[in-house]
Amino acid sequence: MQNQKLVSEQVQEKRGLAFAKFFGVLGFSMFMLIPLINAIIGLFIVIFFVMKIIAASAQRTKDLFWVFVGAAVCMFGFFLPALCDGPTSAGMKMGFFLEFVLNICVAIFIVSGKLSHLIKPAGQA
Repeated sequence: MQNQKLVSEQVQEKRGLAFAKFFGVLGFSMFMLIPLINAIIGLFIVIFFVMKIIAASAQRTKDLFWVFVGAAVCMFGFFLPALCDGPTSAGMKMGFFLEFVLNICVAIFIVSGKLSHLIKPAGQA
């Protein structure tokens, strides 16, 4: 007697989107911790969103505002380890942790919150 539990396609899609969102936020936050990647990939992320906003957004001013707020917060986080650095390495560790937290906030509240309508898959538009 086999007891197979199969889930519907809708449930699989919901699970896949939740998985992708979680690891997207985590990946964004981890990549933005590395200063060179923060500068280079951050620039390409800003360019990507600006192109999407100009091409498809009905609320361009508001979306551009959120892109540049997110970019400014990430660049502030870029300097946090140096700002928190002191006589011991504990300050730099705290700076990296605060940068990680800022990147998570940007990924959750700005990229997957305020600008999520720009990165929806084609089937959900």
